[in-house]
Amino acid sequence: MDPKRIAETFANDAKMASQGEKIMRAVIRVGYFVNISRPALAKELQQKLNCTIEIKDERPRIECTCGYEGLPVKDGDGSFMLKCPKCKSSHIRLIAGDCVVLEGIEV
Repeated sequence: MDPKRIAETFANDAKMASQGEKIMRAVIRVGYFVNISRPALAKELQQKLNCTIEIKDERPRIECTCGYEGLPVKDGDGSFMLKCPKCKSSHIRLIAGDCVVLEGIEV
């Protein structure tokens, strides 16, 4: 993902939401599985909005056909694998951790 393009979109959205008021802080939620440079995104957004940028990391969550909902399995190095820890199936649906979201702004 391109931090510059995402920052441009979020900056436009934040400016519209602020209705002309000065934006003091923007909060961005970045999913675990999103391939983006968090420092580059923060820098680009800070330059466009001239405010404090907070980046929150979102842990992945899965839903499995066995009924499990929660964190997926971790492998030996501590990274997440897309497997159910209850039944070990890979027939899961990722329900969190795959998006970049402008979570909110403070004016």
